[in-house]
Amino acid sequence: MIDIYGDSFADPNWDSEDSFVWHKRLGEVNNFAKSGVGPHYSFKELYKRYKNYTKDDHVIFIISDQDRINFHVPDEYKNQGIRPEDIFWDAGKARITQMPAKHCAAAIRTSEWYALYKSHMEYTCKTFKAEIDNMTAKCESLLYMISRIQQCKVTVFLFNTNASYMGDRLNDDLFYLHNYSLLSASNEEFINFKENRFPRRELRQNHFSKENHDIMEEIIQTRTFKPFKKNFVDPAPFEQDEEIFIYE
Repeated sequence: MIDIYGDSFADPNWDSEDSFVWHKRLGEVNNFAKSGVGPHYSFKELYKRYKNYTKDDHVIFIISDQDRINFHVPDEYKNQGIRPEDIFWDAGKARITQMPAKHCAAAIRTSEWYALYKSHMEYTCKTFKAEIDNMTAKCESLLYMISRIQQCKVTVFLFNTNASYMGDRLNDDLFYLHNYSLLSASNEEFINFKENRFPRRELRQNHFSKENHDIMEEIIQTRTFKPFKKNFVDPAPFEQDEEIFIYE
């Protein structure tokens, strides 16, 4: 069995049903990825299953930004469309920030929840700052140990390799970490696209064009390094005035 964990680079609930996306070409899979979430959310899903993996299983895990915390939603806000993934911990400024709210009932309720619990969220993040700062390294380490103890295949992608501790130094038949940032690979599709910017309106599937979905599939199937294709997408339809998060 193949289990997939991660963020919008693997989200099966994308707008289109195009069959060329990498995670729909692997056969029978359980896909737990969700747009906008970070490793805190993804590992809560992994914790439910990792002790049951065997040599017949393959875990594909995208370690997303460590500043995305899956904050607790109280009972009175359950089933109201609250999106914890719209709240970010800004480690540099030691504060919580919220994604720009859309004009809908769920967004309004998210803003209410955020305003009510913001101080609690900030206190929690300040308390666990060192843990958050080192979350990627801890995630890599646990995934590596799962491959050792459960003897299952584990394939890891990183949203941003700058936070990596392990890199590809421990890659072998069971464990493979692709040592190249998915954020960089996505941005580098664009011809002369300004660094550290991302399109207002995403026209691709899971932030990749078909050519790089092909490469993602090949990396997973062969578990060997293959560079992503660069500089082939016209950025004009994607242009924007201000920087935004990749997950919008």
